[in-house]
Amino acid sequence: MEWDDLSLHHLKKMFFHYVSNSVIGMAGLSFNVFTDTFFIANGIGSHALAPLNVALPMFSFVSAMAIMSAMGCATRYTLLKAGKHDKEADAVFAHGLVAALLQSLLLLVAGLFFTRPLAVLLGANEAIAADTAQYLFPLLTLGFLFQFNQLFICMIRNDNAPALAMKAMVIGNLVNIVLDYVFIYHFHWGLFGASLASCFSPLTSLLILSTHKLRHRNHFHWHRPKWTLALLGSIYRIGIPSFINEISSGIVMLAFNYLLLKYGGNTAIAAYGIIANLALIIQAIYSGIGQGIQPIISHLYGSGQISLSFQIARYAVVTAASLGILFVGIAFLFPTQLIAIFNSDQNAALEAIAKTGIQLYFPAFLVAGISVSLTSFFSSIHAVNESTILSLGRGIIFVLCFLLLLPPFFEQNGVWLSIPAAEWLSFIIACYFLIRIYRRLYQK
Repeated sequence: MEWDDLSLHHLKKMFFHYVSNSVIGMAGLSFNVFTDTFFIANGIGSHALAPLNVALPMFSFVSAMAIMSAMGCATRYTLLKAGKHDKEADAVFAHGLVAALLQSLLLLVAGLFFTRPLAVLLGANEAIAADTAQYLFPLLTLGFLFQFNQLFICMIRNDNAPALAMKAMVIGNLVNIVLDYVFIYHFHWGLFGASLASCFSPLTSLLILSTHKLRHRNHFHWHRPKWTLALLGSIYRIGIPSFINEISSGIVMLAFNYLLLKYGGNTAIAAYGIIANLALIIQAIYSGIGQGIQPIISHLYGSGQISLSFQIARYAVVTAASLGILFVGIAFLFPTQLIAIFNSDQNAALEAIAKTGIQLYFPAFLVAGISVSLTSFFSSIHAVNESTILSLGRGIIFVLCFLLLLPPFFEQNGVWLSIPAAEWLSFIIACYFLIRIYRRLYQK
C-alpha cells in the first residue's frame, strides 16, 4: 500500500489491509493456547485443564514481554521513519534486538532452574504442581522464539508487509495444531508435548519472516549504534501499555484461580479455563485491531497529518463495537455448544458453572475492543501517559478492585461480574481521554 494517496477511500483500504492481516494473525496466534486446551481436554481429559489454566498466566507473561519491546520498538521506529530520521530509526531497531535478547536470557534461567517454584507461585497445589511445571519448561527455555518472533512481526508489519506477518502467524499456528495432535495423541507427551508444540509456532513464523530480508524488501537495517539506556528505556516506555494489555490476562487469571478455588473448587477453575480460552481469542482479535492501526496512525501522526490519524481511530472503534455485538450474541445464543468443545467428559457441574460464567462475563466484550483500540491510538501518537493509565486501570487495577468488592456479596457470580464492571469503567475513561487529547491537539 502506498502513502502518496491519502484520500478517505484509500485510507479505508489501508485500514482494512493492515487490520484484517493483523486480526487474522493475532487470532491465529491465540489458537496456540486454544488448540492446546482442546487437545489436552480431549486427548488427556478435562482433569488436565486445571494445571493448564494455572500455567497460562506465564504464557501471558512471555507474550507480554515480547509485545512490550516489539511494539515499543516498532512504534518508535515508524515515528522516526515518517519524520525522515532513518539513522535514528535503525538505532531503535538495534536496541529492540538487544531488548529481545535480554528478555530471552531471563526466561531461559527461569526455565532451567525455577519451573517447580513458579508452578507453586502461580497457584498450583501438590496435586497439579508437577503437571504445571511440565507445561512451563518448554515455554520458558524456548521463550527466545516468542521474543524475536514478535519483534520481527511488528517490524515487518510496520515495514509495509502486514500480509507476510499474517501468513507467518497463521502458518505457525497450523504447525502447532499438527504437532499438538502428534505429541499428545501419538507420542503421549501430555502437557509437556502441548507446550513444546506451541514453541514450534514462533519458530515456523520466524523462518517465514526471514523471506522479507532475503527478498531485499526490508527498510530496517542493523547498524551498530551508540548504545544508550535512554533509547532502550524509551522503547520500553512506549511498549508498557501493550505489556499491560497482555500481562493483565495473566494477572486476572491468577486472581480468578484463587477466588474460584475458594468459591467453587477445581471444577470452577476448569470452567474458567473454558471461558478464558474463548476470551483469549476475542482479546487477540481486539489486539489485532490495535496492532493493525498502529503503523498507519504512527506514520500519519509522525508526518503531521493529525486529522487523518483520528479518522483511522474512528474506523477502529466502529469495527471493534460491531465485533463486540457479534461475539456477545454468539455467546448468549450458543453457550452449551461452546462449552461442549472442551467438556469431553460431559461433566454436568462443569457445564453449569461455565454457562453462568459466560452469561455474566461476556457483556464485557461489548466495549473491551473500543478501549483496546483507543489505547493503541494513544500509544501510536505518543500519548504515553493516557495509554499507560488506561491499560493499567483496565487490565489490572479496576479488575482487582472489583474482585475485592463483588465476591464478598455475590460469591462466585461476583468473580464473573468483575470483568464487565472493569471494562465499562475503562470505556468511560477512554472516551474522556480521547476528548481531552482531541482538544489538546486542536487547540495548538
